[in-house]
Amino acid sequence: MPNFYESVLRPTLFRFDPELTHAAASKALRLRSVGRALGGVTRSDPRLKVSVGSLELPGPIGLAPGFDKYGDLINGTSRLGFDYLVPGTIMARPQPSHRRRELARLVDERALINCQGLPSNGTEYSARRIEQSRSPVPLIISIGAHDKDGFVQGLSRMEPLATAVELNVQCHNEEKGPLSEAGAMADLLTTVIGLAHKPIFLKINGYQSEADRKQRLGLVEYAYSIGIRGFSATGTAMTRRDRRLAAGHGTVTGPPIREYTLRAIRDIWDITEGKAMIRARGGISTGADVYNAIAAGAASVEVFTSFVYRGWSVARALRTELLETMRLESVASLEDLRGSRRLVPVLT
Repeated sequence: MPNFYESVLRPTLFRFDPELTHAAASKALRLRSVGRALGGVTRSDPRLKVSVGSLELPGPIGLAPGFDKYGDLINGTSRLGFDYLVPGTIMARPQPSHRRRELARLVDERALINCQGLPSNGTEYSARRIEQSRSPVPLIISIGAHDKDGFVQGLSRMEPLATAVELNVQCHNEEKGPLSEAGAMADLLTTVIGLAHKPIFLKINGYQSEADRKQRLGLVEYAYSIGIRGFSATGTAMTRRDRRLAAGHGTVTGPPIREYTLRAIRDIWDITEGKAMIRARGGISTGADVYNAIAAGAASVEVFTSFVYRGWSVARALRTELLETMRLESVASLEDLRGSRRLVPVLT
């Protein structure tokens, strides 16, 4: 049954440009009082505890990077029921966005299309904002840079503020990342492993072609062999032309890429023999989606697009739906479910 946000507020918000509505939501979520008014911190459920390797989270549902690119919104978002947040991607140096019309809605598909890139106010700005927020939930901070020194700078500044750090080595909207060459990537990962004291995640871009799949999974295999024990399996790979966007095209997020995400999870699970922690994002819209991602091998999931379509209660709704699906399938805990491949039908 649609809630107040879906039935009343969303139709009003969707009359306006997506950037405008995101800016308005961001302004409100800078305030801790707004988060409290919308629900406050959620008590964790022992059935949903995530414990993989050295990383523990109170539950499996996070807010994906991209919603809070600058680390400005933790005061509000940390009180919306998410088990953890992923601020960023935070670039080592300021990288402002000068384009307009970077987001468009695909309402019939409950999806988005974007050409946002990686705008950032830089490491120091975001570090100060994150320090001030004193988040009551864990933070996995996504960092990016255009060279190894930038990643080292980001890791040094952000790691003390985080439960774990994600390396975003290439934006989906870039044809080729600055560290795409195999030697440069190997040097970066080896350096980070030597410096890190907390869990490190490597973001793996989505793929559709077999050539891209082979390249991405080769990176997973190498990273795992040198000690990377966490991966972000992002399903975003689908691009579309759209005249509403400044670039004329962008990457699709939401339900249309669900199957690509599940495929990436299964692939990474197989390569690491189920020993790595996989954080899934891309097409997670319902409790059944959460259930299936974990059954495929994910330890946790992250949402952005479903936050836009389902509103501020999305994390609590997903948790309720996940627990109900687990009850119907006679699954006692996430540990029993993870990697079981026991998928359930998803309504579209």
